[in-house]
Amino acid sequence: MLFLGHVGITLGAGWAFQAAGRRGGDGARGLRAVGNRLDLRWLMAGSMLPDAIDKTLMLAFPASAVGSGRTIAHSLLFVVVVLLVGLTLRSRAKAVLLTVGAASLGHLALDSMWNMPHTLLWPALGWSFEPLHVGDFVGRILHGLETSPAVYIPEALGAAISLAFAARLLLARRVRRFLLAGSI
Repeated sequence: MLFLGHVGITLGAGWAFQAAGRRGGDGARGLRAVGNRLDLRWLMAGSMLPDAIDKTLMLAFPASAVGSGRTIAHSLLFVVVVLLVGLTLRSRAKAVLLTVGAASLGHLALDSMWNMPHTLLWPALGWSFEPLHVGDFVGRILHGLETSPAVYIPEALGAAISLAFAARLLLARRVRRFLLAGSI
């Protein structure tokens, strides 16, 4: 999955979560408390964090095992560490790291990382990562966008959600609120 799929689909989930918290009745008090603290800006950033880390490693070390594009940050260990560090902190930093950790976990799900168990469960199944043949990276991305429903459908869905979110912000005149607080 590419940028729009990760960011848009994760944004849509967070947006729905915030909306559910606002609309919930008496039984949704916990959902409302979390939804009110959910910063969609950090959710969007967290949705791309595994790729930001692993693609940087891929560019920095192209001939090594960490140069495959899906390594350390595409493992459950990475997500668990982010969440555990978040749990040890207080207030704002805690909310940010828990949001980033949850979004990073969503990234792993959207990448279907269960199909790469050596990477997903690293280092439990060994220290090596499953190879991901990057070859002509940009060419493969463009080819996937043209031919693979597993690529172009999530990208189109993510683009549609992102456009709907942007329209909502503009129509409700809440762009400034979103930029400053991460909520609608």
